[in-house]
Amino acid sequence: MGIDPDVFEETFNNYNEMCRKGHDDEFGKRKELLIPLDKPPFIARKFGAALLSVVGGVKVDEKFRALDEHNEPVPGLYVLGNIMAGRYGVDYPMLLPGNSTGSGLTYGYLLGRAFGEELKK
Repeated sequence: MGIDPDVFEETFNNYNEMCRKGHDDEFGKRKELLIPLDKPPFIARKFGAALLSVVGGVKVDEKFRALDEHNEPVPGLYVLGNIMAGRYGVDYPMLLPGNSTGSGLTYGYLLGRAFGEELKK
């Protein structure tokens, strides 16, 4: 896979430990989706990035304005794309080719419309 074997072993063991505990301390994966990797054979391969996304991120309103801790818009701060929170609900989609590109195009268009509406006021 072209990675440091010691780092891989540590990561592998850490994941299995979280499965045993029933709690993902690193990424918040739901308990029922924590499936231990404990039955060989194990097969690995080098795999490049397929998704670029953030599950958490900055909360926004329907006009893509960043929200503060009281869910009030932060003046002049807009958030789009991969840093925007709330795109996936409680699960992370693993196979959505073009997800980030489609979201960027759609949200960019919608933000442009929201800016246009603001300029009319």
